[in-house]
Amino acid sequence: MALLWRKGRLLIHKLTTRRFPAPTEAEFAVESQSSSLPDASSRRWPHTFAIISWGCAGTSWLSKTLNSHAEILCVHDWRKHMSRFAPRYRRVNDVEALDALHNAGENYQCVGDVHSVLCNSIPAVVNHFSNRGISIAGITRDPLPRLRSQLALFARHNYDHRLWGDLRYLRREPGFDQVKEVIEGSAKYVCFAHGAVQLNAINIEATAIPRIFRLEDLTTLPQHFADFVSYLSGGRIAPDLAEAQEMIGLRPVNQHRKVASPAVEFDFNELRILQAMVLPESWDRYKEFGYERPVWANSRWQHLEGGKAGVAKAA
Repeated sequence: MALLWRKGRLLIHKLTTRRFPAPTEAEFAVESQSSSLPDASSRRWPHTFAIISWGCAGTSWLSKTLNSHAEILCVHDWRKHMSRFAPRYRRVNDVEALDALHNAGENYQCVGDVHSVLCNSIPAVVNHFSNRGISIAGITRDPLPRLRSQLALFARHNYDHRLWGDLRYLRREPGFDQVKEVIEGSAKYVCFAHGAVQLNAINIEATAIPRIFRLEDLTTLPQHFADFVSYLSGGRIAPDLAEAQEMIGLRPVNQHRKVASPAVEFDFNELRILQAMVLPESWDRYKEFGYERPVWANSRWQHLEGGKAGVAKAA
């Protein structure tokens, strides 16, 4: 009897702790379109927005600044927090997460999220909120300062690349073979390659997101920030210049740049990774947004002679 009891407890433990594979993003989209979420046509709801970013683009500052307005409810990475309350066998999809936030903010004029919604979820999100109002925006930032911010984030976590998921995908990325011997065996360079490849996301953002704003404009130009708020709220909120200036005057938030932040310049191997794995069209996209193209972006790493001396010359 005791043996049977122990086996029963073991079976219950296995059933309650079993991890089921998460659905793919394609399954998320199909699931969200067939969802039986409540109809909202009978009442006035807040206007919903989703701000898309690939991280380290001032999103913490942005969510706090938007939240400083009395009629705006903005959450940073809401889906991640909501997923903690979901069953273990599935992950909350973008539509469900944004819909829950929308319902929670029923007393606000404008409700939204920064950094949760993925580009391939945009059609499903727009379709779901079509009768209530939805604004989709993107945030971009000068790519090299953005990458340095990511380096500081990686350093804070001792370059534990497991925190960013399965980075073996890097082996399938263009240019990996050119710097394979640099990346493999070094946790630091694995993380750096992950950050470098994310710079290519600008090509997806520029084609999938209806309107993209530069972080540098939002943090320094009140008129740009006022236009940004008006766009996010569907015209419900139109701050004047004085109000916009007060909002962007909040203390800057950069939670990654601490005392132990890495040096400003990249070392020789980091430059090799950048030149091998950041696509030429990505630099072209950034230039379209007004960011300067690095002088070494068009050269091969072999042409940077002499290690650090080459880095100094290229920089």
